[in-house]
Formats: sequence, C-alpha cells, structure tokens
Amino acid sequence: ERRSGLTREDLEYAAKAYMKSERAIFVYGMGITQHFRGANNVQQMANLALLRGSIGREGAGLCPVRGHSNVQGDRTVG
Repeated sequence: ERRSGLTREDLEYAAKAYMKSERAIFVYGMGITQHFRGANNVQQMANLALLRGSIGREGAGLCPVRGHSNVQGDRTVG
C-alpha cells in the first residue's frame, strides 16, 4: 500500500472489481517486463490468471503489448 502511492480504499476497490469480474485481461507493456523484477512480475500475473481460470477463457488472459510504434522511446508518435 505504502509503495503503490494508492490509498487502501483504492486498492480494495480495484481488488473487489477484479474479484467480481467474470473475465479479466492483464494488459502490460515494457514497464512491467523491464523492471528489475520483470520476470517475477509476469510470473505473478500469470499465476493470478491461472488461479482465476482466466487462461484459455475467451475474453480473458494475458496480453503483452509489444511492437507499438514508440517501443524504443524515440517519441515518433504525437
């Protein structure tokens, strides 16, 4: 909670919305994968998706966003 910069109420709101959802897609970009614990971050998202039965379910799962036009950060978009 302290490190996220969010209030406990905000975190609980997000957690409850996720718990109530029938389908959830984890969409993530290079900020997750290039973090110094990037592999662990992705593994934990995959574990959560597996625990919720989201892997293999239509409209659910993991969605790494890669190869977009500004992937190298040279500010070519906008």
